[in-house]
Amino acid sequence: MFKSMPSLSFCLLLCALWTAACATTPKKANPRELRETSESFARRLRWGDYKGMAQFLRPEARLDFVKGVLDRGDDELLKVIDCELEHVQYVPDGAVVLARVVWHRLPSVTAQSEVVSLHFEDAEGQWLIGAVEGGPLPVAKSTAPDAEAGRGKSADTRESLQKL
Repeated sequence: MFKSMPSLSFCLLLCALWTAACATTPKKANPRELRETSESFARRLRWGDYKGMAQFLRPEARLDFVKGVLDRGDDELLKVIDCELEHVQYVPDGAVVLARVVWHRLPSVTAQSEVVSLHFEDAEGQWLIGAVEGGPLPVAKSTAPDAEAGRGKSADTRESLQKL
């Protein structure tokens, strides 16, 4: 019985080290969840749930987004007719989702259609929008520290999108 004690101690030590190593590994966002996240964002956009859309943005951009919607009167004046997800491209720091958005801003009834680029970032295992290019939404580029370091990557992203 005492001969198995050192091997048991060794096994417990290995388990403790393995658990500690797993706890420090940063969680990665699941690529399969990107579709669900982007579809949910598109649904909220179609229904005009701009405050609910803020949950898909990086935390530091949420307040500015809601303030922008309210300041411009988008909660009452912006009418999104359609939002169709068209293409997804994974890039080193996340993914770019292209969506065709059709909208009009009252009192105009003339519809505008534009392909919008939603730049999703892996934020500790969750897909969050760091930037939106095009379309009617008041979303500024992310100013997170990791976004500052990766500014040169936006040109790479644009270049890869032009190849489509």
